[in-house]
Amino acid sequence: MTAQKILELIQQAKDKRAWMLDLSNKNLTEIPPEIAQLTSLQYLNLSNNQISEIPEALAHLTSLQHLFLNNNQIREIPEALTQLTSLQYLFLNNNQIREIPEALAHLTSLQYLYLNNNQISEIPKALAQLTSLQDLDLSNNQIREIPEALAHLVNLKRLVLENNPITNVPPEIIRQGWGKTILDDGNPQAIFSYLKDKAKRPLNELKVLLVGEGDVGKTSLLKRLLHNTFNSGEPKTPGINIEKWPLPQKPDIRLNLWDFGGQKVMQTTHQFFLTKRSLYLLVLDNRKNEQQNRLEYWL
Repeated sequence: MTAQKILELIQQAKDKRAWMLDLSNKNLTEIPPEIAQLTSLQYLNLSNNQISEIPEALAHLTSLQHLFLNNNQIREIPEALTQLTSLQYLFLNNNQIREIPEALAHLTSLQYLYLNNNQISEIPKALAQLTSLQDLDLSNNQIREIPEALAHLVNLKRLVLENNPITNVPPEIIRQGWGKTILDDGNPQAIFSYLKDKAKRPLNELKVLLVGEGDVGKTSLLKRLLHNTFNSGEPKTPGINIEKWPLPQKPDIRLNLWDFGGQKVMQTTHQFFLTKRSLYLLVLDNRKNEQQNRLEYWL
């Protein structure tokens, strides 16, 4: 769509005092400054464009409740955006954002915040002031730690943190933070309870990971260890199977066995679960050579 046509749409919205403007999928490289004149807007969709910068003039849209800026090339969230105190829905997913500014805490009406698929490395503690927040998606970033302060988000129903190199909460607890679909409620409190308990007591938990190519016998080895059984027709493991191994001599210690499906299509996800300070059992098939067992890859 031409620049002239975009300006005509903005002018029409201004003349009608429109509450809604959809400029998604218009090949925009910047947000037209004329949009700042649409002070009646409550809904603005600028998704699926090539926008790299959010102009400060957007702060004039003080009635805005829904702002869609997902699927662009935005690198920074300007503090001017934090003046949109009526904002309830903010979509900034699928951009190139590296940092969440602490000033974002001023958006106290915010209920849905999507920042997944960016390059964010840290969650600021100030985000805990967004007490109206119900849904927070920070998946597919570079976040290493979940701050305990987020426990103050008492209305939070979904906290999505998958595919981050998080070190202070195990993946099986993180997965409880979101539901099976975007419409389901998760259990973020499980994450906060873990952080609270972790601060009070030693973890006393061991993690053993069985890795290797598909169909080499990882599940058979696990069942032999746990139940002293063997099934020659064991089906392939879909994804990851986690089993608890009770230790009679040490009942206060939990030992978790992680059985990874070895199919190549699943190996790209393994990196998110291979953690430090864990015991790895590399299972090989002695009927195959080094290359077939991909020994160097697993090591």
